[in-house]
Amino acid sequence: MRHVPLVPAALALCLSMPASAQEWTEYTSRSDLFTVNFPAEPTVREISYSTEYGVTLPGHVYSYQDGPNRYAVSVIDYSNIEKLHAQRLANYLGHGLVYQRLAEQARQALTAPVSTGPAAKNP
Repeated sequence: MRHVPLVPAALALCLSMPASAQEWTEYTSRSDLFTVNFPAEPTVREISYSTEYGVTLPGHVYSYQDGPNRYAVSVIDYSNIEKLHAQRLANYLGHGLVYQRLAEQARQALTAPVSTGPAAKNP
């Protein structure tokens, strides 16, 4: 008879655990290559993420709102980061060369001998 009070407590504990676990679903994103548990099917939103170096990368936010509770996973695609940095550097250097040419032309214009016209030829 000593074990009888423990049986209802153990039964209540066992029944409550699966009930809470059944509310969550496993969501798999094949395009972003991950699996996560959400309370229900999340909504997917495309975003643009700006890195600290000024490169804009594509991404997705997978989210689910349940009253005051919000669950979210952000995925940023860094697969092209080297190519994007190389393009950014090429653009920067290209603009630098343009500015360098303009500066050289301005320097030449300032240091070129200035002609004062026919009056300057007379002694």
